[in-house]
Amino acid sequence: MRNLRRLPEQTERESALLALEQGVDRATRLIEQLLSLARQDSEQMHRHEARLLELGELSRTGIAELAAQAARQSIDLGLHGPAKGRVLGHEEALQILLRNLLENAIKYCPPGATVDVSVLQRPDGIEWVVEDSGPGIATDDRTRLMRRFHRGQHGGAITGSGLGLAIVQAIAERHDAELQLARSARLGGLRASVRFPLPPS
Repeated sequence: MRNLRRLPEQTERESALLALEQGVDRATRLIEQLLSLARQDSEQMHRHEARLLELGELSRTGIAELAAQAARQSIDLGLHGPAKGRVLGHEEALQILLRNLLENAIKYCPPGATVDVSVLQRPDGIEWVVEDSGPGIATDDRTRLMRRFHRGQHGGAITGSGLGLAIVQAIAERHDAELQLARSARLGGLRASVRFPLPPS
């Protein structure tokens, strides 16, 4: 802050202040993600009873929470299809999983892109999907980006903390589910899906 006051021009001070604010935002987000990862690594989740959750309801809640952020970037964020399906799980963890997938999609998509959430019924389980019309991820990078602290590239620059998809992977594993990254046949960008086993009848 002392150095900011010494800058001679107002525009220089504003530019430096913006960079400072962005740095604080990045640090805050990193701390939040580290805490989320620590919670998934602990046995805390196993001490609480899992319950049947409707993924359609969780999808609508997650979309509503990020609607303003998507609108600021001119991203069309919404549900695709009926989005109905129940899984046995932990609500807070699944909310974090969806939020990370949606934030990644919004962050890396250009203005005017589409980000959709869908819930698909499969013979062997339920698939929760976030897909977009953005640039996608190269095939060789998909497995690497699910490891901790491996960061992606956007516009030629290394971005992110490398924890978002690692957290998704950790939560999926705690639910006996599988995270898969592929090209979206419908929208052309990334298709991130989490496949859950069928809940007990």
